[in-house]
Amino acid sequence: MPTDVTVDAPCGPVVGRRDGAMLRFGGVPYARAERWGAPEPCSWTEPFDATRPGGAPPQTVGGLDLVPDMVPSRQDEACLTAEVCTHDIGGSDPVLVWVPGGSYRIGAASLATYDGAHLAARGVVVVGLNYRLGALGWLAADGVPSNLGLRDLRAAIDWLRANVAAFGGDPDRIVLMGESAGSGAIAHLLASDRVPVAGAILQSGAPAGTLDADAAAWVAQTFLDAAPVGTKFDGQFCKWTAKAIRHEDQTFCSDDRAGDGCPFIRLFSETRVKQVDDRRLDRV
Repeated sequence: MPTDVTVDAPCGPVVGRRDGAMLRFGGVPYARAERWGAPEPCSWTEPFDATRPGGAPPQTVGGLDLVPDMVPSRQDEACLTAEVCTHDIGGSDPVLVWVPGGSYRIGAASLATYDGAHLAARGVVVVGLNYRLGALGWLAADGVPSNLGLRDLRAAIDWLRANVAAFGGDPDRIVLMGESAGSGAIAHLLASDRVPVAGAILQSGAPAGTLDADAAAWVAQTFLDAAPVGTKFDGQFCKWTAKAIRHEDQTFCSDDRAGDGCPFIRLFSETRVKQVDDRRLDRV
């Protein structure tokens, strides 16, 4: 019979679920962000219910089918969350951080196919990360911080460094692992910032798969031109529904200028970006 278990993490108390020898904490926020805003630290004082998987980032379903059971059961724009699987909250085990792929448009850390129990049973804390996808994560428009998906992942690493010990992990032994888009995101993150991790495992990624400034500008302008009449885009909030944004995201996929079906991906004018005082990832 599954039972609840609470950990007192620096971010606040988190209530997870023990099922046999495994403990799971689903949908734990590692940051918060306004739409098209940079991620910011978050904390709470009341127990946070993490007894079920978190919602997937908003995305179009029914198009790409990259891995079995890729369609998430629930989506939530408040998607800067972690899925934690551990066998011992009192331990100090290495931490394997999974960054899922999906052409920067689909996927979620909470998918059943990514369950970390088998690895966690071998003495590893497995953490899956959600990050913003599609236009919500990679729109290159004036007033929007660049590469929000990478900023999300950087914020998640900071959160792990501060909180993973409460889940039985060693913050000095964090290893990132990603496949496809997840691998590419990790590669660019490592090239753009001094990331405090012990290592990275890159699987089938495409580090060279970036949009140049002209292509990214075309994608952004096409996206914004499709805005409903009377909609004002101010770089921080746009009164579109998440469904409308997903629809416009999907319309780019058949255009050759849209990055081979990946219209919203990392934008760099060079292969490296600089680290600035607030540690945001900006174009150079």
